Amino acid sequence: MFSLEIDTDADERDLLIAELWELGSAGIVELSATRVRAFFDAGADRAALRERYPGAAVREEEDRDWVAEARELLQPMEVGRRFFLVPEWRDDAAPPGRFRIMVNPGMAFGTGVHETTRLCLEALEELIKTGMTVLDVGTGSGILAEAAELLGAGRVIACDVDEEAVRIAGRGFVGSADAVRSAAADLVVANISPEAIIKLAPEFARVLRAGGTLVASGFNASEVEMVKAALGKAREVRRKGEWAAVVAEMEISFEKIEKEFSETFGYVRQDIAELLKNDRPLHYTIALLVCCACEMLTWHRGLRDDRAHEVFTSLLTEPYKAVGKTLWESLRNGLAHKFRPDTIRIEDDWWRFTVFSARSGPPVRVTKGQPHLGGPHWIHLNVRILSERVISQIDAYEQELRTNPNARLSFQERSERYIRTIPAGATSIADTLRSVL
Repeated sequence: MFSLEIDTDADERDLLIAELWELGSAGIVELSATRVRAFFDAGADRAALRERYPGAAVREEEDRDWVAEARELLQPMEVGRRFFLVPEWRDDAAPPGRFRIMVNPGMAFGTGVHETTRLCLEALEELIKTGMTVLDVGTGSGILAEAAELLGAGRVIACDVDEEAVRIAGRGFVGSADAVRSAAADLVVANISPEAIIKLAPEFARVLRAGGTLVASGFNASEVEMVKAALGKAREVRRKGEWAAVVAEMEISFEKIEKEFSETFGYVRQDIAELLKNDRPLHYTIALLVCCACEMLTWHRGLRDDRAHEVFTSLLTEPYKAVGKTLWESLRNGLAHKFRPDTIRIEDDWWRFTVFSARSGPPVRVTKGQPHLGGPHWIHLNVRILSERVISQIDAYEQELRTNPNARLSFQERSERYIRTIPAGATSIADTLRSVL
């Protein structure tokens, strides 16, 4: 039997240990934060190991049960107030009030011995509430994901870019936060490298729901400021030895949702403006776009699909607000199915729609028919005034998104849902619009 004494950076120590186990080490002793000794049987490929670790010191060892001695160094441990971590070869029972988690040291990052794992476990036991959805990015051995379940999380999503880690953890998928849908998690925990945290910071903000929390660790104290700068609003920094964790409330800047805003409201606003530039604008096409804008404002403000008439009604003046819902339903349904508004009945009279464009005047005016001649009354919708008013509402919503972090988080969540679950009315209007353009 022989051993290799290998120097390493403190932040690479756990990765080195995992690698040595995979290379067939019979036992590993951590001599310091930057030095380990790995023991190998006499039959191990000594030349290949020396080539892999050229600076390592090789020492012949006496014939002892190094596996047992290495295992003896890893004892059960209490972490935080709630956890009891036990190596897989031991059967120690958890003390009262603690959750027992079995660990498989060396096979993947996250045995619980490392300070960053303990920092994350201690944060989870304080932050997780029953029913939460938790995302564990870089799950490693799966300890943090298991801890989240034990603490009452309603759903735990685990992922790791290392296929072997996912296999060992027995949960999750191979990949990272960029594969998770927007606003999917109440809490994200990421015990990974500082470079990965900084790179994934926009994804953490995207996948977190309004009011969500990020627990990030895997870096030492000297890297805290660099990590905080990438994450935004850091609630606190926790330290254990030379290692650190940041608990942050992620905020989304408007620039991060600007593309989604343009793909929803921006195009409608732009198309209306372009059509109104024409001397003879396509009145019914503008009316369709106004209806689409009302549907989208309804959705993104969190109203039910059947409340779009309230947005439309807000575009009208008195006394027409009183019949805004009736006007909306007739206009939208007629445009969606026949590209012309329906004839509607209000009390004992029949009314027909016409649309026109004028640079001034009210959004709605009426012309009395001559009942004795059998003619209906007419409702004239000024699509230029209506569209200008709906564009003003879009502008106001955009300003709200620029100034209100919670509105941005809500928009992000609803934007993705809107793409997957477009309101039925907007779908039919969009189909009609595509068929005539």
